[in-house]
Amino acid sequence: MKKPTLRFLIFFSVMALFFEACSSPKKSNETFETTPQDSINSTEILTETDDLDTFQVQGNAIAKASFKALSGKLKGAVQSGGIASAIQYCNVHAIPLTDSLSRVYNTEIQRVSDRNRNSVNALSASDSVVFADFQANPNQDSKVMKYGENILFYKPILLKPLCLNCHGELGKTLPEANQKVITELYPEDKAVGYQIGELRGMWKIRFR
Repeated sequence: MKKPTLRFLIFFSVMALFFEACSSPKKSNETFETTPQDSINSTEILTETDDLDTFQVQGNAIAKASFKALSGKLKGAVQSGGIASAIQYCNVHAIPLTDSLSRVYNTEIQRVSDRNRNSVNALSASDSVVFADFQANPNQDSKVMKYGENILFYKPILLKPLCLNCHGELGKTLPEANQKVITELYPEDKAVGYQIGELRGMWKIRFR
């Protein structure tokens, strides 16, 4: 098994809350081109070692890079049409975007949850074990483990105040107009009724 290098240039985006809110049941041919300041050199990600600590560093870096990538797109959607526009953008483009970033970093990038908005984001049996551990130990920042020939990185996604606009309680913190859009786009949505700070889901990054 190989490990990633420690080199990265990543920063959090102010629109992180919207990325946490998005999932998509649709596929498209959209690709995403990272800029030098946002990306990790994909040719430098893997080198020979069994040191899981370095995978943890790289997993955090890739999660932050993915966070930032979608945030710019969502910021434009919010500015042009409000949160409803951001929900619609996510419905079509969020998963194709993370798929594109997965190819850039030679990994598999996902967001998974026990109360998923889209069935694609449902927990697997092994994910459920990690999710339960994050619930029981809320101070954990991330977790790395071997899974067969792969290394898996997990990072909790906690609900931020503005995430309530898409994931809060209907009639209280979740506006009915937003709920209407969500129901139209995600008929089987489970991702509502959350409170601030609650575990919304996890980043899952599989190193190949």
